[in-house]
Amino acid sequence: MKLHILRKIAKEWIKQIDKNPEERIVHPLNHIKSIDGIDCYIRLHFESSSHTIETTYVSKYSLLMKITPYLVNDRSDSLLWNYFFFCNNDENIVINNETDLAHALRAYSKMISNLQFDRLSCFFCAPMNYMIETELRNVFSISDSLTEAWEECSICMNHTLTKTSCNHFVCVPCADKSCYVTEKTCCPICRKENALEYIHMEA
Repeated sequence: MKLHILRKIAKEWIKQIDKNPEERIVHPLNHIKSIDGIDCYIRLHFESSSHTIETTYVSKYSLLMKITPYLVNDRSDSLLWNYFFFCNNDENIVINNETDLAHALRAYSKMISNLQFDRLSCFFCAPMNYMIETELRNVFSISDSLTEAWEECSICMNHTLTKTSCNHFVCVPCADKSCYVTEKTCCPICRKENALEYIHMEA
């Protein structure tokens, strides 16, 4: 991707935020339907940042990429959608000017196509994090003296740690599809009303 095009975008965004520091620019990436086979809704959040560490100024601006189930949009206060939430707020990425923002946008554009979805925890991960997570599960495998925290998703039969408020294991992508098909948030197993609004992770 050409950096000079990203600099134009960065210049415009910074101009808007500098004019109104309380504003947040939210740009949806509606042309992307799914990542790693999972339907999702993606948007970039750009805003003024006031993070400080021991009185040292870290970054003037903040750029986040948020990914949630496709039809949920920004319902980030619900527990269900938090487990589907990817927020790349890398403290090593300092954005203080147009060039910094352009480089961050380019890094995000390269990263997004490599994300992998971990159905067990219902998170998107960078490839290395995904590999570490899955390999550690294999190394620390379940034995007779250990009890599994996960069960099979009642719909797709993949292992998952997420379950409904009525204690039925349902992974987030399946919960999302169920909400879309039925236009309700009932449990797909027992039909308890609103059970999919409060999916939680098995501790």
